[in-house]
Amino acid sequence: MEIAQREINKHTDLKIKYEFEKWGRKFEYITIFISANTEKEIEKQKDERYDKLLKLIRDEKDRKKKTIQSAIIKYLKKKGFEYVERNILYANEKAEKNYRNFLIQSLKNDWAMSWIEDIEEEKEKAKELQEKQKEVEEKKLKEMLKKEKDELLKEAEARFNSLTEQEKEELFKKFNKGMFNFSPEIKKDIIVGELFYQICAEKGIDPDKFNILNT
Repeated sequence: MEIAQREINKHTDLKIKYEFEKWGRKFEYITIFISANTEKEIEKQKDERYDKLLKLIRDEKDRKKKTIQSAIIKYLKKKGFEYVERNILYANEKAEKNYRNFLIQSLKNDWAMSWIEDIEEEKEKAKELQEKQKEVEEKKLKEMLKKEKDELLKEAEARFNSLTEQEKEELFKKFNKGMFNFSPEIKKDIIVGELFYQICAEKGIDPDKFNILNT
């Protein structure tokens, strides 16, 4: 009987024990107790997800507790990986005393759900704040670039005004190879625009950085 008990406990998902009962002076009955073999069940259900979750447990000594191992297996099977993961992380963060009981109750009641919602809400607020800060910084950058561009255009226009009519016409012919018959205002805009690029080149300024002003 002892050999059979040992083999069943070792190689199956059952755990048995037995007791002999006497009737008078003789053993007349055997009572057999059968239960789930928790250790075998734990070994059977261990997989990569279980190992990852077990490694999240805060202390090494708690990882070895059968109640915690069984709870992880139970809720991993019942609720899924993310459910167990968030409640372990919650227990790691919030449990001050009796970590095991705190974790098991958290797994049972999903205490981590509101905690995760709060974290997501904080992330969303941080994202909104970051976007607002980005808008402010972009506005400041545009204002700075506009001021710089206006100064360069002012310099280009001053250079244009210092030219003779003949020099203006020659520049217009040089810049406008299509030789279209534009009005004096349009000719001025074309020449000033080209002088603007010339001044940028002279000062080592990349004119493409002003493209952001068009967005």
